[in-house]
Amino acid sequence: MTEQRSSKKLKLPGFKGTLRDAVEYCLLRYERVDRVRQLALSDEELSIALAERQRAEAALNQLILRDGLTGLLSRESFNRIIEREYQRARRSRLPLSLLLIEIDFFQKLYLTGGQETADTCLQLVAAVLHKVLKRPGDLAACYSRGRFAVIMTDTASAGAQRQAERIRSRVAGQPSPFDVSASAFSPMTISVAVLTMTVTRQPQLLQDLLDQADLLLEQVVQGGGNRVVSAGGSGRPG
Repeated sequence: MTEQRSSKKLKLPGFKGTLRDAVEYCLLRYERVDRVRQLALSDEELSIALAERQRAEAALNQLILRDGLTGLLSRESFNRIIEREYQRARRSRLPLSLLLIEIDFFQKLYLTGGQETADTCLQLVAAVLHKVLKRPGDLAACYSRGRFAVIMTDTASAGAQRQAERIRSRVAGQPSPFDVSASAFSPMTISVAVLTMTVTRQPQLLQDLLDQADLLLEQVVQGGGNRVVSAGGSGRPG
C-alpha cells in the first residue's frame, strides 16, 4: 500500500515524478542551497582575511618606504626614485640635482654620546629637511649611517647649491643636542656635496654618478666639514 502511494504520480506544476522522486528532489535542492550558503560564508571569511593581509602588507610597505626614526624615505625608496628620476631626466633633458649630506664626525659622536645622542642628531637633521624642502619634486631620504640624500628634480646647480647652504645653516643654527660644556661637537654641523646631472654627449651610468657624489662628500668631510661643495655640471646622465 505504502509502495503504491510512493509511486503515485504527483500533480505539481512543472514536476513529473513519484513522491519518492519529489522527496529526493527537495533534499537535493536543500543540500545545494546549504552548500551555496557555506560557500558564501567562506567567501566572506576569505574577503576578511584578504583585507587583513592587505592592511598588513600596507603597513610593511610603509616600514620599507619610510625610516621609522626620521620619517624620511628609506634607502630602498631612494634607490627606486633616483633611478626613475634619472631616466626621466634623460628623456626630458632637464637637470637633476642630488645633495648628499653627512653629519660631521658622526662616528666619533656616536662613540662619545651613545645611540640616544646619535638618534637625536639624525632626527634634528631630518626635521630641518622636512621644514626646508617644500617642493613636491624635492625628496629627502636616509642614505647610510649618518648620511642623508636629497633628490631635486628640474633643478640646476645654482638652485641646488642655494638649497644646500640653506640646509647647512639651518642645522648649524639649531640648539645643540649635546652638553655644551662637555662636548667637543657643539654645535652640530653637516657637510653637503651637490651634484647636478645634465644631459651631454658623454653619458654616464647612474651608479658612477652616485659614486662621484660619495667621493665629493668624502673630500668635504676630510676638509673639515661644515661646508657645501658642488661638482657643478660634471655629472651627466646618458
